[in-house]
Parts: sequence; structure tokens; C-alpha cells
Amino acid sequence: MKLRYDVWERLKKAKEEKGLTYRDLSKLTGISHTALTTLFSVKPNCTVGRIIELCKALNRDLSYAFGENTGKVLIYPETEREAINNFWKQIDSYYMNPKGRKHYSRKKVYRSMGKAYYRAVGEDNIHLSLDVLEKFSNHLKISPLNLISKTYSLGGRLHFRKQNSLVYLHLQDGKTEVATYMIDGDNARYKVEDWLMGMLVGTGGRVLTLTDINDKQSKVCLEWGDSLILRLEKNGQELYSYQSEKDKANELLTKISRKEKGYDSYLNLLEEKENG
Repeated sequence: MKLRYDVWERLKKAKEEKGLTYRDLSKLTGISHTALTTLFSVKPNCTVGRIIELCKALNRDLSYAFGENTGKVLIYPETEREAINNFWKQIDSYYMNPKGRKHYSRKKVYRSMGKAYYRAVGEDNIHLSLDVLEKFSNHLKISPLNLISKTYSLGGRLHFRKQNSLVYLHLQDGKTEVATYMIDGDNARYKVEDWLMGMLVGTGGRVLTLTDINDKQSKVCLEWGDSLILRLEKNGQELYSYQSEKDKANELLTKISRKEKGYDSYLNLLEEKENG
């Protein structure tokens, strides 16, 4: 598997750059020098936890080992258990769960991969090796490091900008541009209308997903509940969340689409329905 080979090559390079022998590394990790010699020469399918241990000993973060430039978006796991917990959170959030069914997303992921869903999966257990991680990464189109990490809770600001038929959502942390989403405003208008109508007549779910026209892994999600929640996602990671009161929902929905007069008629009917 390519991921396994690449990770071991980078760790070997880090060891050489620090001028460490296998005996030196053994003292830092508690792994025998004989075992380390075998690990670096055979490049086995070890667990993510083992890679975390070696990265700490070599004073490298996981982005170095996995060859990913993540900027300031991710919080890397410190232990194997933490990596596994993050992994399941990513799997559980991959598919929207409109009816709140238990393990809806992970079951759907397993079926789509042709895997059997068994009891241990429901109990958050998995042998998270490099090969297993690579298989999920390739299937879900989410980078390995994203699958085992958490996202920073950004205290950023979201700016909307309309240009011709496009709507741009600029997420900024201070003066730093964190991410930009580009939505087809005309398409968004029809989708929002269909979404609201679906909730009115009882045929639609409470979550609407709009996809960046240039990047299918960048999504703008709207969720209707006690309030209107807007979430920005990238590669399965939530980058930003904003909660709007229902009386200001029209303002938010108008910003994200090209419907000039807004959606007050839909929202008023929806409020009447929910209030009985």
C-alpha cells in the first residue's frame, strides 16, 4: 500500500536528519532496537498509534509523516485511542442523518465499501492500521490525516459576496482567509425553495446541502430545527458553524442565494405549521 511505504520513508528520513541510531530511538520510544530495525526495513502495516509514538520521539508532527500540508485547520491526535475516536466521528458525519437513526452514516459507509457491519464497529472498535486508513481514505475521498484529526473551532467571521450568478462565502480568521466557497446562486435559490416546500408538505428532510461548484468536498449545509444552522464543511471536516434565530432566517437564506425578495412566504407558512 502506498500510504504505508510513504509514511515509513518520511520517518526514516526524519531519523537520519536527527542523526539517531536505532538504539537512540529505542531509548526514546521504549521499543527494542531490533524491533525498530525491522520496522524501518520491512515497512509493515502497523497501527496509527505506533506512528504517533515515533513522530513524538522524532519531534515531528503527523502532517510530516503523512505528507499533508494542513495549515492551522487540524488538531492531530496524541494517542491511538484519540485517533480512533476522531475516525469514528468523521465516519458518523460523512452522511447526513435526517431521522436520527443510530449509526446511520457508518452503516452506509460500510455498505458502500462492501464491508460487513459487525458489533465491534457499533462499539467504536477498529484495528486502525495504515492500510485500513488508506482504504477508507481512498473510498471517502478524505485525506488520511483528516480522518484521524479534529478541526479547530475557529472564531472566524463569514462574509458573503455576490457576483453575477455566483455567491461567495469567505471564511476569515482575523485577517487570514481560511476558506472560500463558491455557490451557484440561481441553483441555490431553487434548492432552498424545494427544501422549504418539502418541509411544509412533509416530504423533505431538515438538512439542505449546497456544494461548491469547483470542489465537491466543500459543502455548505443548512439545518432547520429550533433555529437555522449554517455549517461549512471541507473534506468531511466542519470548519465553521453559525446559528441564526428563525426570525432572521430569511436574511441568511437570501444571502446564500439569488432570490431577491427572499423566502418570507415559505417561512411564515412553516412557522404556522410548526406552531400548530
